Amino acid sequence: MSTTDLSHNAMGARSQQNGRSQRGSASADNGTANAAPTPIDNTNTTPLKNQLSWAPVLLNPQRLASAAIGTLRHGAYYTSELTSIVTGGSPIGPLKGDRRFADPAFTDHPIYRGVMQAYLALCVEVDSAVAEAALGWKDKELLRFYANVVTSSLAPTNVLLGNPAALVIRPRRMKSDIDLCRHRASG
Repeated sequence: MSTTDLSHNAMGARSQQNGRSQRGSASADNGTANAAPTPIDNTNTTPLKNQLSWAPVLLNPQRLASAAIGTLRHGAYYTSELTSIVTGGSPIGPLKGDRRFADPAFTDHPIYRGVMQAYLALCVEVDSAVAEAALGWKDKELLRFYANVVTSSLAPTNVLLGNPAALVIRPRRMKSDIDLCRHRASG
């Protein structure tokens, strides 16, 4: 916050206090003379579209319609991909080095395979939507970073039921854990 903003806020607080005190008296102007003051320095008051990179899209009906159509197109493609996943005809698979889906259950079990393919199809659509965004390079990279954070957090392997490797019961390890608990309880 700049000093201009601070002085503007302080002036606004003073005018509100003055307005309260005048409203309490028998003033004829009903507080209209104490409207919000104008800023002292106009260098900080740029239009909304210069402050926010996505504001021109919201302020321009053609660009807003284009963005809405692009969103609908990506949604339709994702829906058609989900349909092919459910019917078993989707070729989507993880990248070669993606260790999250290394468990054989993701290829053998139809539910795990479907969940994995739905997640990967979502990632592809989000990545393509970010790539098509009409933004500057800095805003596009920032959007790509946040989209990657969100899609990575939605990975099915991040929850217990979506991670078959976490559900495997290892009897040998469980026996050693039980023995360790017995040892601690007796000692």
